[in-house]
Amino acid sequence: MKILNFFLENPKQEFSETGVRKKTKLARATVNKWLKILSSLNLLIQTTKGRMKIYKVDLEFAVTRQLKILFNIVKLLPHLKDIKNVQIFLYGRKTRERHLRCYQKH
Repeated sequence: MKILNFFLENPKQEFSETGVRKKTKLARATVNKWLKILSSLNLLIQTTKGRMKIYKVDLEFAVTRQLKILFNIVKLLPHLKDIKNVQIFLYGRKTRERHLRCYQKH
């Protein structure tokens, strides 16, 4: 989860396995294993530059977009715990009417 969260926090950036390892402070074997899993699930895009594999989050994949929305909501919730009767709409550059999400707290 830490690796996926890392990529969702940095959606426009590309990282090597070493870069992910340094930023997340996880073991090499853990990072290697989860980069393979997340790539196989199409959550990450893997490209090769020379001999190095580069990874970035695939926001074109519908599941990843929904995870990004959920990630943003989870980040906002602690700030909203004492606010009553408010509606929050999350939208972005690629939002279509069917993708608009609303969270209402009473």
